[in-house]
This record gives sequence, C-alpha cells and structure tokens, in this order.
Amino acid sequence: EALPRANNQPVHALPAPLPPAAERLHRRQRLAAAFRLFSRYGYEVGLAGHFSARDPILTDHFWLNPLGMSFAHIRASDLILVAPDGRVVEGEGMVNISGVPYHDRIQVARPEVVGIAHAHAFHAKIWSAFGQVLPPITADASGLYDDQVVFQPRRPTDMPAEAARAVVAEQAVAALGARNVLIWQNHGHW
Repeated sequence: EALPRANNQPVHALPAPLPPAAERLHRRQRLAAAFRLFSRYGYEVGLAGHFSARDPILTDHFWLNPLGMSFAHIRASDLILVAPDGRVVEGEGMVNISGVPYHDRIQVARPEVVGIAHAHAFHAKIWSAFGQVLPPITADASGLYDDQVVFQPRRPTDMPAEAARAVVAEQAVAALGARNVLIWQNHGHW
C-alpha cells in the first residue's frame, strides 16, 4: 500500500508491527544469527563476550547467550531470558553475570536500543590498548566517525565486586551517551 507524497511520489507504508510473541521469536532468531556471524568473521575469542536483545514482552528483561557456548553453535533455543538482577527467567545454562549490569544499564538509559554486542575480538582488543577512537582514514572507519568513544573505567576498590560492577556500568553508560560504539580500553568493544 502506498501513501501519497506532496510531489506525487508514493511512500510505502511500514509493515505492521509483529504480535509480541512473534517479535520475541524474531529477536531471538536475529540474536542467534548475530552470534554465528561474529564467529564466522573471527570476532569470537574463546568464551568471552555476550550479546543481548531486549525482550519485547518483559521489556526490562533481555535474552543473553549461555556462558561457555561457542558463538558458532548458538541457536535461538539456546538463548536465556535474564531479569535485570541477573536471574534466569527462561532457558537453561549459566549466564556471565559480570556482563548483566552493562546490558541492563544501557537498555535502561537507551530505550531505543534493542540489541547490544560485547566482544573481545583480537583486533578490537589490540586497538583498545591505544586508548583512541578509530580515525576516519578508511571508508569503513569513517562510518564510525563521531559515533564512538574510548572508555577507561575507574573501578572502586572499597566495595564488593557486585556493587563495583554497578558503578562501572553507570560509568560506561555515561561515557557511551548517545553513541553506538564503546571501545573499552585494554578490554574489547561494545
């Protein structure tokens, strides 16, 4: 169906949104595909890294990969629905609990964000050691111009690990702001 435009050129209407259960399945399938693509292109290093997709029904929950499963083998049925406090609501397996506060805080701060990827890809880890954003010296890198930030956490040492992770998660959210790429110095990328 086309809608009229002022200059008589048609504007195609956006497809109707999926019912919530169908949208949930769609997001899980796309999240599983993202893991497989990251694996195929060499962005998986060992067991590190976690991706999330906001659940469209329980919008403060998100789907995560199970800890210890190769990105190359993740299927939609392997994903785990996680509450903001890290509790597993649906699915089986262990969750990398250290990543939960970051996914939660970014999704709270950025309601438009549906998916988040955190990887320890070899080249990204090497680049992160320089403490610089990627300069726009290639066509690919220029696509990130003004959409990236370097983050060096200030880890509190006077509190339990869980509380310290929450503080660092807030720092990461503040550093990210409205950008889409966070280069975590000496660590990896989000």
